[in-house]
Amino acid sequence: MKTKRLFPAFFLVIILLNSCSSDDNNCQQNFTGALSANEEILVGKWVLTSLVASDEVDLTDDDTDNPSTDIYAQFTDCEKDSYYTFDDERIMRYVTGSSDTSCPNQNNIASSWKLEGSKLEFVTTCVLFESTINILPSNTAFTFSNEVVIRDVDNQEIQTTIVSTYTKETE
Repeated sequence: MKTKRLFPAFFLVIILLNSCSSDDNNCQQNFTGALSANEEILVGKWVLTSLVASDEVDLTDDDTDNPSTDIYAQFTDCEKDSYYTFDDERIMRYVTGSSDTSCPNQNNIASSWKLEGSKLEFVTTCVLFESTINILPSNTAFTFSNEVVIRDVDNQEIQTTIVSTYTKETE
């Protein structure tokens, strides 16, 4: 099978490479304090349910030329296995590949977080990251977009915008 790589979230592998030591004066401090009413909406588990590209891409090695903007449909079960949890202690976890121990790209990354309006900020390994999220009016899903470069099944790089959707899991 030809390789394809797309990290389906606003975390990038580079986060792990950009860590700083705890004695570094430039280390971003974790967020603390009580959650606002706006932030309380995020508390819970949010599961990846959609990835849509602005350009058609073929990621499937099925001997058929079948590009699509529906990236999620082309993902393996391991690649689809992605979720965020936000707790009321300001800990956000991004987890991938957790439902099957044979998944090659398992992650469990913890961050501190805060939400101001639609700007989600999180601190991971001393580095501050920001993303603009759109919480649906029902408070049951949120979306965000990223400019990415995807390597398709023919090893061609395609620059596109991906809109990721995470849906809140009900208990």
